[in-house]
Amino acid sequence: MLPTGQHLTAAARHSVARYGNTRHWAVRDPAGELVCVAVYLRGAREAATRLDAAVTHVSSEGSRS
Repeated sequence: MLPTGQHLTAAARHSVARYGNTRHWAVRDPAGELVCVAVYLRGAREAATRLDAAVTHVSSEGSRS
């Protein structure tokens, strides 16, 4: 999770790439940790988009206090 008051930058987004030598797709956080594995690319992209939005939402709530 990002520290309070920091926003997600283009470089600090969840990434989607092939999961090893399989037909599956890996979603990784900005630190490179595996978050989930999806069967379809569309699902992996959706998961990454929602995770980015959740991190952005949480960090913007923290900056209001």
